[in-house]
This record gives sequence, C-alpha cells and structure tokens, in this order.
Amino acid sequence: MAETQSTESLTGKASRGFVWMVLQTVGSKIFGFAGQMVLARLLLPKDFGIMAMAYAAAAIPSMIRQTGIIQILVQKQSSFNRWVNAGFWMELALGILAALITVAVAPAACGFFHTQRLFGPLMLIAAMAVIGAVNNPPYARLLLDMRFRTIALAGISYNLAVVILSVAFAFLGFGVYSFILPLPIAATARVIFYWRMAPVHIKMDLQLHRWRPMFLDSIFLMGSGLFATILGQADNVALGRFVTATEVGYYAVASNLSSQILQMLSVNLSGVLFPTLSQLKDDPARQTAAFFRAARLLALIGIPMCVLEAALGRPIITVLYGPKYLAAIPLLRLLALAAGVNLLFGPLQNYLQSQARFSLLFKWTGFLVTVFVVVVFIAAWQGGSFWVAAGVLGVAGLLQPAGMHFASRSRGGNWRAVAGVYLPPILISAAAVAPLELVNHAIPWIAGHWWAVVLVGVCTFPPIYAALAWRFRRADCATIREHVIHALARISGKSAPVI
Repeated sequence: MAETQSTESLTGKASRGFVWMVLQTVGSKIFGFAGQMVLARLLLPKDFGIMAMAYAAAAIPSMIRQTGIIQILVQKQSSFNRWVNAGFWMELALGILAALITVAVAPAACGFFHTQRLFGPLMLIAAMAVIGAVNNPPYARLLLDMRFRTIALAGISYNLAVVILSVAFAFLGFGVYSFILPLPIAATARVIFYWRMAPVHIKMDLQLHRWRPMFLDSIFLMGSGLFATILGQADNVALGRFVTATEVGYYAVASNLSSQILQMLSVNLSGVLFPTLSQLKDDPARQTAAFFRAARLLALIGIPMCVLEAALGRPIITVLYGPKYLAAIPLLRLLALAAGVNLLFGPLQNYLQSQARFSLLFKWTGFLVTVFVVVVFIAAWQGGSFWVAAGVLGVAGLLQPAGMHFASRSRGGNWRAVAGVYLPPILISAAAVAPLELVNHAIPWIAGHWWAVVLVGVCTFPPIYAALAWRFRRADCATIREHVIHALARISGKSAPVI
C-alpha cells in the first residue's frame, strides 16, 4: 500500500510538473512568435545567419561547461548539501574558462566563417557562460524538490524579457545584437530570482578535494554534453563554412521553428522525467516501464504536431516571417519531420542518466555525432541547406529508434516496445495529413492562399488524428486525458474528477 501511494504521489508530481513546464513553454512561445514576427520585418536574413554562426562558434568552447553538475547533484539527493558547494565552485571555474576560450577563439571564428561581424556577438556570448554557471546550483535544488511551478514562472519571465528587449534593440537599430544583448540582462535577473527562491549555502572554501570525484562522475556526462552540443550546431557550422550568411539565415529560421515543438514537449518532459526516474533508480524494471510509458505518450502528442507543422510550412513562414523568407519553406518541412523523430532524444538521455549509465550514454552519443557530422558536412559541401536538412532527417529516422533499443535492451526493452513508441503516431499522422496534402495538390487556389491551407488543415487533421488515435491507442489516450485532468485540478487547487 505504501509503495502504491508513493508511486501515485510521484506520478502526480511528475504529471503536474509536466503541465507546468508545458505551460511555461506555451506562454514563452506565444511571446517568442510575436517577437519573431516583428524582428523578421526589422532585420534581414543575414542577421539571422550571423546569429546562428555566432552560436555555432561559441558552442565549441561552451562544451567545457557540459559537466552535468545539475544531474549529478540531483542524483546525490540526500547528500545534495554536502556536494553543492564544491559543485558551485567547479562550475564557476569552468564557466570562466569557457568565457576566456570563447574570447580567444573569436578571431579564428571570424576567419573560418569569412566575416568579422561575429566578434562582438561572441564577446557577449562569453559573458553568458559565467552567468549560466552561477545559475545551476539553485536550479538543481528546485529540480530535486520538484518545484516545477517556480521553474516555469522563472522561464516565462525570462523569455518575455528577452522578447521585449530584442524588439526594443531592433527598433533602435542594433541589428544582430538585438538577439544577443537581451540575454545577459535577462539571465542576470533570473539568477537573482533562483537564488532568492532556492538559496544554497556556499562557502569560500573551494573544497578542491571533492572536485576530483565529481569530475570523475561527470566525465562521461561532459563527453555526452559535448556530443549533444555538436549535434545541435554541426549543421550551422557546416553551412557557415560552405554557403552564404543569407542561406544560413534561411536555415536558422527553419531550424528555430522546427525546434519549438521539441522544446515545448521533449525538453520540458526531460526536466520532469529525470528527477522522477531518479526516484526509481533502485528498480530498473519499473524505470524502463516508466520510460516507455512516457515515451509513448510523448510521441502520441508530439509527432502529429511536427507532421502538421511540416504540412503547414508555407503559411507558417508566410505569416511569421513574410515573403523575404520563402526559401526556408522546404527546409522547415524536412526539419519539422526530423524534430518529430528526435522528440525522444532528451528523454532517452534522462533514462540513462537516471541509472548512472554515463559510459553507455557517452558511447552512443559519440557514435551518433560522428555519423551526423559526416553527413551534414558532405551535404553542405555538395548540396547546400536543403541537403543538410534532408541529412538531419535521415540520421534521425535511422539512428534514434536504434538508440532507444540499444539503451533499453538490457533492462527489459525490445524492438516491439520501440516500434510501439514510433509507428502508431507516425502511421496515424500520415493518414490524418493525407486529406490536406490531396487538397493542396488538387486545388491550386487553396495552396496559394495561406489562410485557406490553415483552415483545411485545422478542419481535417485534428479530428482525423484524434479519432484514429482513440481507435488504435485508446489506453494511451485515456492516460493522457487522466494526467492532464489531474494535473490541472492540482494546479487550480480543485479536486480532480474520478476517471
């Protein structure tokens, strides 16, 4: 009985936390889309390209900070207070080192990408490395306490501040700096908020004797974080080397849009899933069952959203960015489909981290990044942005399901479980989007008017998908409904109805 109550309590916290994190992202994305619509009309595609190349150049030194200190501190649980002081000083030292390396490599980055406009943005990005390091200890404390409401409110406030400041700077003519100047300002305010909400006792003693065991714990996490950073930036690096800044800008716009659903669902679920699975670290079978259950639900919600985004690529680009960015439409279609497959990458990392299987995570991400880098560099060299987007989709479709099987096979997972995650939502989404695609091809007038395409898509895709999902995945649909109702009831303070 006690175990059942504990599981129910943990499930309730997780579902409520996921809803809070999704609400954070939905609110932030609403502000973000409004800001992007304004920025797209104030700035040029080249500005978006410069921004993407600056982040790609800064990603290499920022890898030093991928220590996984947050995950390690959450893993420590009962001994958090004993290790957090050493973790703070170690993270701060690495943040300062990352900032110095970013400053040092800035001239070389300008030469690699054939533009001197990167230098100033890189100086500001270097400052963010230090601010981010100071942010992590109280954030880890909030995660450990599962205070997702506080995290969500901080996230919404941060993103709103960034949007307002970005638009203001763009109006004032700051160009590409409009993207970057708001970040250290808003990040500093968020750091102050986190430390007030989750104060962590820090001593002037660096506790260097604890750095070594923490570093040994984090070395595989650092490697995995390094690989994840490469996965996130290798396509921009390759394009920045072989194509113009304007074409990089088109790709950056498509990449940013395609990542929104992934951030809203996968990243937020990861923030909830890791501390939840860590509570089950002594029961691998339950961990694996919980992971696959969460993966099925995430795929059932996220994959159709990504498919619909791909189908509505033209109206999305037209409305948000205007005619200057029409070249981004085919890129968005491919990258949105890739995002649907990649939804499970973050939760898969959390699954391995919660079991402290850092070596396996390191090996898998190392293999994945090797294949990815080779593919995108060849694609950029030979074909430009379209073939890079196609390569991203190909790598995701082949390797992400294989990674899920590879990670879970020794803990009760198998190919049937993996297929149960991916195949149903993919097949149902294909059936649901078919009427929209047929109408677009059969009636050119509709395809030429973005509002007509959206109207047809909204009227056909959701009801068809919902009906088919309820027919073939009724248990998962019922679980989603139950979690949402209970979580919303908990948030509002009301009693949840019996389901």
